Amino acid sequence: MLTRIRTGLDWLRAPCALLDARLAKGGLTFRLDLPVMGRSLLTGDPALIAGIVRNKELIGGRGTQALRPVVGDHSLIVLEGARHERHRTLMLPHFFTGDMTAHDVLTRKWVARALEAQPPLSCFSGMKFTADITLNIIIEVLFGALGPARHEHAVGLVRKWLGSFTNPAILFLKPLQINLGERSAWGRFLNNRTALHRFIEDLLAKPDSGGVLGTMMRQRRAGTADVSDAELVSQMVTFLMFGHDTSAAAMGWFFHHILQDPRALADVRGEIDLCRTNASNALADPEQPDLEQPDPEQPDLEQPDLEQHVLLRSAIHESMRLSPVVVHLTRHAVAPTAVGDYQIAAGERVLPCMYLAQRNPAVFDQPDRFIARRFVNPKPEWRHSYFPFGLGNRLCAGMPFALRQMVLIASEMLGNCNFELANAAPAKPVRNMVLIVPSGGPLLRRLA
Repeated sequence: MLTRIRTGLDWLRAPCALLDARLAKGGLTFRLDLPVMGRSLLTGDPALIAGIVRNKELIGGRGTQALRPVVGDHSLIVLEGARHERHRTLMLPHFFTGDMTAHDVLTRKWVARALEAQPPLSCFSGMKFTADITLNIIIEVLFGALGPARHEHAVGLVRKWLGSFTNPAILFLKPLQINLGERSAWGRFLNNRTALHRFIEDLLAKPDSGGVLGTMMRQRRAGTADVSDAELVSQMVTFLMFGHDTSAAAMGWFFHHILQDPRALADVRGEIDLCRTNASNALADPEQPDLEQPDPEQPDLEQPDLEQHVLLRSAIHESMRLSPVVVHLTRHAVAPTAVGDYQIAAGERVLPCMYLAQRNPAVFDQPDRFIARRFVNPKPEWRHSYFPFGLGNRLCAGMPFALRQMVLIASEMLGNCNFELANAAPAKPVRNMVLIVPSGGPLLRRLA
């Protein structure tokens, strides 16, 4: 009994340390008694993970029920089956299959504003700095140009909502979900959730709302999108949370790793400079036709093609491999089944574990080292060993949007300024609600 309690507390506080101990003993697949989920099978074995993806008795959605109070009953995170597929189809054109370059102007604008607010020698949390950028971007992507005052109001609502409580146990343990209004963490969360929902509902009442929300409202009026107000609120809330917080946490880890590797940092900066030079030379090519005055709402033609940032993109992927912000996926057995030689009872949870899979020494050479060039030529056989954005039909609907945003933020920051880690102590993985983030942010110092 005491062992189960200790394991549960370790899982809530510091799951990576628990998984490291298992990895040190060669454990890629094992069972643990976990809070809320109960007896669960964890695995980082690529062969077993491939089987889990194909197994129709193991479904997603039900394993994330603890998030329902946060994202709502209609969120992509918690839906299953046909409903999940319908909502996924509605959201994919905006964040997955559409033209992701359309948001580059917004990203550059908010990065520039954030850098202007940090004078040389100032110290700041890399994760919070990036979260401010990504939150401003996702609000404008979802809701369009709201005007300065209304935009800041939206930012404040989201920050209050996400900051309602910091102890993840409140999400997972029902006895802690006590509504005493502002006197309890759960009560504050419910009040802040209501305020955010009302803000979105007000936008739903306006026929001229912009952004993704406005587009989906027009599609609904045209009869091409069958979606209710409650469903729209759920999806907007989902992307407000997972459309900025996860990217910011991943960027916090990226800065932690890249700023500890002077050679990799110099190589990445060299690539950024080369891409900018190539873009300027292409624009100055006398064979190119004269261009009219640029439209400020359109992509800047002088900006480099982000697809050329091969090393930077590789370094970001390597950081996500080494320090995944989500430790595992969750699959729920709807009937008795098997995962390899492991028998799974109906109702049992199976956890394909990024942390285990992505540190598997049988797949990745020197798995505990940050090797910035590792993903310059990724191997097809890594498919079920590297999956920071999920797997199968539960693959993150915002993956291309998030990846492009991370590459652009990193290229703007490292290409325009110099930074160093202000704290020599290595960051430790700590839980921040459902994400695993670097302790301290990490703390960065702007040099120039």
